Amino acid sequence: MSDPRSTAAPARYDAPAIVFHWLTAILIGAVYVLGQLRFVGGRGGALMHWMESTHYALGLAVGAVVVLRLVWRATNKAPEHEQGLVGLAAYAGHIVLYVLMIATVALGILVQWRGGHAISFFGLFQVPALINLSFLSRHTLLSMHEFAANGIVIVVGLHAAAALLHHYVLRDEILHRMIPFNLQLPRSRRVTQWVEQARRMLRDALPL
Repeated sequence: MSDPRSTAAPARYDAPAIVFHWLTAILIGAVYVLGQLRFVGGRGGALMHWMESTHYALGLAVGAVVVLRLVWRATNKAPEHEQGLVGLAAYAGHIVLYVLMIATVALGILVQWRGGHAISFFGLFQVPALINLSFLSRHTLLSMHEFAANGIVIVVGLHAAAALLHHYVLRDEILHRMIPFNLQLPRSRRVTQWVEQARRMLRDALPL
């Protein structure tokens, strides 16, 4: 007879899932910053060239990590989402984020292929332009790439805000499921006081 605990959803994400999560976050942050600051040193300069080449190399890393993360997610049990609309919103947010990450990486690759350029991964290897995309508009591809990248930032911001809401307002353990080494994040007494004050004001304002 099987142990029911073996099929139950874990209370925390496992170590590989946590590594994939934070590695994805760090890579996306670095890629986005490089993309936004690529013209700081002027157009056509050495700094811009380094930023663009690093931007594309890290973009390839994001794509690889996302694929590995999806494979791991499909073959390993993850903690269950909350019930009701909150859980549905969390699930939908994850789906949207995965779609945006894949779209952003794919569109970035297509932008380079449109010009017939290979993508170098820090000089270790290159991803050559495999198809001729000269019939597509580079401006359109670049605009779609930037739109998807900005979408990632928005969804990630909402994701982070929801995690902080769980930790400081709902005061549950949702945030700790993805914290490395099972560290316990302190809850600020001042934040708790602000939350309680907001609750009292809301309760007094509502005609209950």
